[in-house]
Amino acid sequence: MENDNIKKEIAQYIGKKILELRKSHKLSREQFAEKTNLSPNYIYEIEKGNSVPRLYSFN
Repeated sequence: MENDNIKKEIAQYIGKKILELRKSHKLSREQFAEKTNLSPNYIYEIEKGNSVPRLYSFN
């Protein structure tokens, strides 16, 4: 169970950092999604900490 909490904390941290990065570049979720070839819904899930992107997603 502790492992699940750690995973959730990591997901939330990554999501927060991606949100900060996107906003610092003044990009909408749609613009960011287009630049990363990811869907806006997937970006939303990442930013909320509900999903963790694979590293190759941001090539």
